[in-house]
Order: sequence, then structure tokens, then C-alpha cells
Amino acid sequence: MTEAAAQIRRYERDGPRPKPVDPSPVHEEELSSMLTEMRAWVTALVKETGCRRPMVLVAFEASAIVARAFRDAGCDVVTCDLVPSEDSTIPHFEGDLSHIQDLGFDLVISHPPCKYLTNAGVTWLGEPGRLQSMEEASRLFVRAFAAKAPYVAQENPRMHAKARAAVGGMKADMVIHPWQHGHDDTKSADFFTKGGLPKVQPTCVIEGRTHRLTQLPQTEYRSEDRARSYIGVAAGMALSWVPAVMRHVLANHTPS
Repeated sequence: MTEAAAQIRRYERDGPRPKPVDPSPVHEEELSSMLTEMRAWVTALVKETGCRRPMVLVAFEASAIVARAFRDAGCDVVTCDLVPSEDSTIPHFEGDLSHIQDLGFDLVISHPPCKYLTNAGVTWLGEPGRLQSMEEASRLFVRAFAAKAPYVAQENPRMHAKARAAVGGMKADMVIHPWQHGHDDTKSADFFTKGGLPKVQPTCVIEGRTHRLTQLPQTEYRSEDRARSYIGVAAGMALSWVPAVMRHVLANHTPS
């Protein structure tokens, strides 16, 4: 059973689980102000030029943490996952990403399942069915990255060698650490991007380091909890990428 299938089965069996408590970055109020300023900038440009807001699709993220950051920064945002979203205020497509990933979004951000691709799981590749699951996950990874959008950003933890070969040797071009964005945690994320997205700039570097996610209890929800986005990282992505996406929208806008 794939990770996605297991997640759907749990939801069908148990219904929505209580929402986990996501840690807040130490500079949460400052980030909120920065996102509000970004939204005001986008809104002013839309009013001045008559252009539309940037359209962003965030896939494989039922938590809507990244989606909220981009919405708060002034974008029109849609989420997509195989299970319902935790945030009913953001339009959500519950189904296969391939049905909507090419529908004219300016930026597609995806977090495809990483359980069978990450270097942390390479030890178990010899288990029955594990290699097949890795191949399925790699095909999904490649298909999602092929989204027809000016900008694509796809996240995964560091891949093991077999996974890198399975995705055609694709290499990450940026790494984001939670401790760069107000969280004293060590779980980094590799991002594979296209379209020339700028590097995500740190918003608040934390000197201390913890390994919070490695200490999570061994429950059936552990993989999902480990995969949740950091609020500070999501805000950092929006603050770094929305200006570039907005410039693209303006460059391709035809005044009426």
C-alpha cells in the first residue's frame, strides 16, 4: 500500500483527526506584518494596472500551511490533495494533481510523498514491495514536476541514490532549513525548481538546534506529522517568491 493510499484509508476509517499543534516561529508577529505589507503591495499593483493577482497551486498539502502564507501575501491560492483540507477558507481540489496542475497557475508548489524516496528510508529498501513503492513515488514526483506553469517548486527531503536515479538524476537547487525561519529545528528540505525562482532568504536565524521530529511517537500518523510544513518556512517562501511571480504577471498583462 502506498503512503497516499494509507492516508486515504485512515481518513475513511477514522474521519478527520484532531489538528496537530504546529509550532509557531519566534518572529510570528513580524512575519504577519511582512505578509500583510506584501499583500498591500500586490493589491496596489492590481488596482493600478488592472492585472490579476498571482495564481498559486499548492499540492499534497492538506494542512494548507503554505497555502495560507501565499494567500496572506496577496495571491489567489488553490490547494490539492487526496484527502480534505484542514482549511475550508481556501479552495481545495480533492483528487489527482494531474487533473489541475496545467490549468494556468503562475506557480505550482508541491510536496509529493517522500517516504520511499528520502535518504532516511534507504535502509528498508530490501523489504517486500518497498522498491515498487519507490518506483511509484518517483513517477509521481516526475509527473508533478512537469506541471505547465512558469514557476514550479517541488519539495522533498534528501533523496537516496536509487531515488535520484529513478527521477532521472534531477538535483535540488536550493535547501531550506527551519532554523533560518524562526524554528529551532534541524529538518531541512530540498527544493527542485524551474522558471528561475529566487533563493528563499532567511527571515530569522535561530542559533539553537533541536531534533523535534525525530522524537515524535511511533504512530500511524508519524509520517504525516513529520511532513507538515513549518509556518516560518512557508512565510519565507511567500516573501521571497511572490515578488518574482507578480513581476511575471505584470510582464504578461495586456491592459484592456
